Amino acid sequence: KTEAQKAMDNKDDKQHNPKMCSPTPVTPSSLNRKRPLPGAVLEVSQPLETNDSKCAPTAPLHPLAQQYEIELAERRSEHGQFHPLVAETLNALGLVHQHMACDLSSALRCHAEALRILRQNAPYQKSLWVDVAVTLSDVGDVHNKMGQHREATAAYEEALQVFADAGKEKDHPRVMSTANRMSKLQRGSAI
Repeated sequence: KTEAQKAMDNKDDKQHNPKMCSPTPVTPSSLNRKRPLPGAVLEVSQPLETNDSKCAPTAPLHPLAQQYEIELAERRSEHGQFHPLVAETLNALGLVHQHMACDLSSALRCHAEALRILRQNAPYQKSLWVDVAVTLSDVGDVHNKMGQHREATAAYEEALQVFADAGKEKDHPRVMSTANRMSKLQRGSAI
C-alpha cells in the first residue's frame, strides 16, 4: 500500500478507536539510518495508570482532539510517518489529551511518538533539538501528573541537557520553565 492508502486506513481505524494516537508502531526502517540516534527511545507499551483521581478520562474524544486526529492523518498522508510536522501535530494532540481531556495515557503515547520522530530527524535538522527538549518536558509533565516522579525527573533532566546541547542559555524561557518544574517536583510540590 502507498503511504496515502495507509493513512486513510489509519483514519478509518481511528473512527473505531478514537483514542488511538498511533495505529502502527514507529520504526526508522524507511530512514535507512547507518548509526544509532542520540538519546534513549521512550517506549509506552501498555496503558498507563494514573493516581490523579481528578483527571479520569471523561468524554469519548474531545472535539479539539478530533480536529488534530484529522490533521494527523492528513500530515501522515502528505508528508509520511516520520516528518517533523507529524510530530508537531502529535504533540498538540498530546497536550489536548493531557490538559483538556484528562487522558494521560493517550497524552504520553502521543508525546512518545512525537519524541521518536523528532529524534530521528534532529541529527539532520539541528533546529529540531529544541523541539526534542520541549517534548521531553511535556513527557515529564505527564509522568508527574501520573505520579511517576522518577520518570518525570529523568525526562526533565534530559530536556535540560538537550537544551544546553542546543545552545540555549539558562535564562531562556523554555529552559527556565523546565528547571522550575523539576525544582517543584524535587521539593514535592504539584506542578
